Amino acid sequence: MIVENRNASETTLRSIMSRPLISAEEKTSVKEAICMMRNKHIRRLLVKKQDGCILRITTLTSTVGNVQVKE
Repeated sequence: MIVENRNASETTLRSIMSRPLISAEEKTSVKEAICMMRNKHIRRLLVKKQDGCILRITTLTSTVGNVQVKE
C-alpha cells in the first residue's frame, strides 16, 4: 500500500488482489503446490477443502523456505 501511495482506508481489496485467484485442493502435494506458486509467480496459495470451503492460505516461504524442487 505504501509503495503504491494508496490510502489503506479508501482502497478496496478487489483493487489490489491478484486475478485470477489461484487455489489448490488440500490433497495437492507439497511439491505440486511449490511448482504451482513458482510457475505462476505467486507467493500465496489458497488451499480449499473438497467442498470448496477455504481451509487456509499457505505461502511459498512457510511451505519450504529456500528448498529447491526439481520439476
